[in-house]
Amino acid sequence: MKYTFKDDNGSQETIDLDSIEEAEEYAENWALSGSWGEQGCIVDVDIYDEDGDHLTCVSVEIEPDHESLIREATGGEGCGVSPDDHKWTREGCGGCNENPGVWSLGGTRMSYLSRCTECGLRREIIDPGNQRNPDETIKYSYWI
Repeated sequence: MKYTFKDDNGSQETIDLDSIEEAEEYAENWALSGSWGEQGCIVDVDIYDEDGDHLTCVSVEIEPDHESLIREATGGEGCGVSPDDHKWTREGCGGCNENPGVWSLGGTRMSYLSRCTECGLRREIIDPGNQRNPDETIKYSYWI
């Protein structure tokens, strides 16, 4: 059966697959192969059958390009461009003693501030929690 895939930006592709399960898997991989910018996003891929009837929508969360964000903040200097290259701590980042570097932003929205103990890079993660708006993702910021 032929399935047509359409994303939020108007891109579309039609391909012959054996089942809706294969179509859903293809939709996820198709979205992940796109170029979505360094902040990450949620991409909705609508799947249609041969008659143009809408079958389902697959939402795919695209991770931010952490390496690009860190490189932009550090100019390529410091411990490295991967978050895993850094030794993160929340000590000395404000907040209360029991939970340093953590703030509630209302509802289920939280902010997590940390710093690398070696190069001083700072990172803020804003997590909208489970009461997020449609298409709202976790946001990452890096700076020196």
